[in-house]
Amino acid sequence: MESPPHARPHRKRRQERIGCADHRPAGHWGTVRPALDIQIGHELDDGIGQPNQKPLHSSRSRPATRARSPPGHYGNAQDPPTFWPSASIPAGQEKRLAGSPGACAGRLTPETPDLSSPPISWNPVARPPAFLLSFSHQFSRREFMKTEAAFARTTCPKTMAARLRTARARRLLPLLLLLALPAMAQAQYNYTVTNGVVAITGYTGPGGAVTIPSAISGLPVTSIGYEAFDGCRNLTNLTIPNTVTNIAFGAFANCTSLTNVTIGDGVTSIGDSVFYGCTSLTSVTIPNSVTSLGDGAFANCTSLTSVTIPNSVVSIGDLAFDGCSSLATVTIPNSVTSIGFGALGGCASVYFQGNAPGGGGSASLGAGAAVHYLPGTTGWGSTFGGCPTALWNVATATPRLYNDFVVGATVTDGGFGYTNAPNVRITGGGGTGAQAVAVVSNGTVIGVGILNAGYGYTNEPVIVIAPPFIPQPMMGIAALSLLSFTNLAVGADYQLQFLSGNTWANLGGPSTAASSTFTQYIAGTASPNGYRLTTSPVPEQAYATAQVVNGFAVGATVTTGGAGYTTNPAVTILSEGAGSNATAVATVSGGVVTGVTITGAGFGYTKAPVIAIAPPPENALWPDVTAAVELDLQSLSPYDNYQLEFTAVAGGAWTNFALPFVPTSTVSTQTVVVAGNAGFFRVKYVP
Repeated sequence: MESPPHARPHRKRRQERIGCADHRPAGHWGTVRPALDIQIGHELDDGIGQPNQKPLHSSRSRPATRARSPPGHYGNAQDPPTFWPSASIPAGQEKRLAGSPGACAGRLTPETPDLSSPPISWNPVARPPAFLLSFSHQFSRREFMKTEAAFARTTCPKTMAARLRTARARRLLPLLLLLALPAMAQAQYNYTVTNGVVAITGYTGPGGAVTIPSAISGLPVTSIGYEAFDGCRNLTNLTIPNTVTNIAFGAFANCTSLTNVTIGDGVTSIGDSVFYGCTSLTSVTIPNSVTSLGDGAFANCTSLTSVTIPNSVVSIGDLAFDGCSSLATVTIPNSVTSIGFGALGGCASVYFQGNAPGGGGSASLGAGAAVHYLPGTTGWGSTFGGCPTALWNVATATPRLYNDFVVGATVTDGGFGYTNAPNVRITGGGGTGAQAVAVVSNGTVIGVGILNAGYGYTNEPVIVIAPPFIPQPMMGIAALSLLSFTNLAVGADYQLQFLSGNTWANLGGPSTAASSTFTQYIAGTASPNGYRLTTSPVPEQAYATAQVVNGFAVGATVTTGGAGYTTNPAVTILSEGAGSNATAVATVSGGVVTGVTITGAGFGYTKAPVIAIAPPPENALWPDVTAAVELDLQSLSPYDNYQLEFTAVAGGAWTNFALPFVPTSTVSTQTVVVAGNAGFFRVKYVP
């Protein structure tokens, strides 16, 4: 039975699908890009000056009424198909196709194929959610007088190889669209390029979760410019890459929907007002690379409840956290040396890990704020920044002994600020092996439980509870010289002296030699000839005056007996004018000159001559000098372990220097001999 005429075109199309022709039907083709408008770039001329609209065709899936169309069928983009005979499409008019394009194309089909037509020109316009096709070729009305069957006619692969090629092409199209996405994302940024690096100056994207690219057009993004994202109220999450080193004034100010920020490790400075007025921001962690927070950096972030400031930050600018009314507590690391005016206005409690920083004005903190500082830190008075100060208490406890066992502990001060159970050490008392654990509730130590009673405790040991946190230790360094003396007489008394001008002065008091060697550290760089070790009492010069009668020297009075004389010294009488030939001898007792006797009166002395007594023997020892350094350590946790480390070059590998040490207070001084090598030291807490 012969099929009705209206069915034949469909069979014909199915036959064409399995044919072998590998070409597209007559028409002008263009690729559909995601989120673009369809734009016809020229009027459609009917040949007599009357422009008319013709349907634009798309390979998108058809409604149910056209479900029988085979894959690859190109039907009208508008259903049912219309020719809009009474309207025109002026140059630049846009036609939107809703939905996502998938793997599709669009075409305008003339009535008669014209293989000599010029190529289609594209000009995509990013206006989601639609597709854009832009054609520059001009068509006549006659070219578009085509039946529906002609519109539907398409050429599909007719061989297996061709069909496979088409399948691969359809799979590759989504991949090509994905590859285009980075370029589309980068188009959301305005930027400048200087010396091969990119500075982002503006943002035109839709907001939401934004990850700033680390590179644009292959060049690294190193800075976020002046007010680049200012007022982006749809921005909710922000990630700044590690390539960025600087964030300029107001870069993210007034982003009122911003709740979370991840700042890359490359940022060294957060400029003025960078996050000003980000009223939805609840927490922020500043990376260890940042050294300064600018004026008003987080001002008026009214929802901010938590901020982590690393030990790399040195200065905090004026009003940095002003108006952060939800920020109950903030911890300032011991690296901070300067805090600007009103920097912490609105914070209820501020905990300082180091010495009192400078730069704070009378309104550095909010009204009624409490300032807490650690034991052993310096520079604190009764107030800071107009607010009262209090010691940041560390929990304490005392042990209970039974026989020589530690059987219990009593908390005498629970401290505050504990977020985890602190480490507990039991030391001293003559015993060993006792162990304990702390129990914390609401930031306070409420109990200490004994895990191991140990043994041999003849005296009460000390229970040391670690502070709420282990602060980063601070270290100062100063040059020293190590003086080394040998060949001392054991049991003899010696005095260390230094050369002051042309005379020797005592350094400290005398000491008795316990061995044949003696060492002493001296501040600064010492000369081997600038110090000596002499016997004690230290040899001192004796002095006397002469009496003259009728031109004769008739007597002498000892004014200073000196010290260190082992024999009677020689005496010389020196004339101060006329006179000569007077002589004398000295008498010594106990190393001291006790008298001078005139043995020859001489003659002609018109004034008293000078009696010069020979000095005692020096009997001095001279040192070997070795360069050394003094390491002044602060902010230590008593009875915890610390390790000095050394490297010979900046950026080199750190190695342990000597054995770990255990300080008994928050400060410690370590003296280190530098064996002819320059280098760098640091101290680390060892859990």
